[in-house]
Amino acid sequence: MKILILNGSPKGERSATLKLARAFAEGVRREGDELDLIDLSKQNVSGCRGCFGCWANGGTCVIRDDFPALFKEHYLPADLVLWSFPLYYFEMPSQLKAFLDRTFVNNWPDMPLDENGMPTHPERFNVSHMSHIIISTCGFFTAERLYDAVLAHFRIMFGDKLKGVVTCAQGGVFLSDTLKELTDAYLEKVRAAGREYRETDGFSAATQAALMEPILPGEVYMKVKHAGWKYKEDQPEG
Repeated sequence: MKILILNGSPKGERSATLKLARAFAEGVRREGDELDLIDLSKQNVSGCRGCFGCWANGGTCVIRDDFPALFKEHYLPADLVLWSFPLYYFEMPSQLKAFLDRTFVNNWPDMPLDENGMPTHPERFNVSHMSHIIISTCGFFTAERLYDAVLAHFRIMFGDKLKGVVTCAQGGVFLSDTLKELTDAYLEKVRAAGREYRETDGFSAATQAALMEPILPGEVYMKVKHAGWKYKEDQPEG
């Protein structure tokens, strides 16, 4: 199996979410598997121009940056893609969005309806072997309902090839040494989810519920989080 981690955090290796993605990959990986990592913060990937040039030239993007090589040499060969990103304003960071938009090169211009009656584009390249997992942290005390928009986006994009979702609140705690015992316990849950995915091609409802459990009680997390910020009552007017 070829496993690709797409690290969409602008913090690169300092990303809290990347800790979860690495843990999941550890659970999935078996001897002989290949693990690949693209740190998009270090890549030059511009946004899609919507020029449709790729539809006219055999599926090659006209923008001369890092994307064409990343797409052909890393993305297309992957059997499992781990989309690793923090939640930024209820969506994915712009670096990852640019990469996802550029995968438009995999589309033919035809517009057949899928099994749900939704118009779609046939795939130009063979991605029948590919599955996708979302792994993300956010800064709120809970992840419930906050991912509705971005999950809808990925489900429209990948349908039943989206095999699982790890959405973890309180992402900043993974950067705290004083909470290491708690964060290590959560990372072991993520490894277990990876092992389960390897065996069953998905997650059970119990596993999904365990991954949604907050690391700290909400009121405790809020006190910790608030301690480092100035709030509006402390700010001068204007």
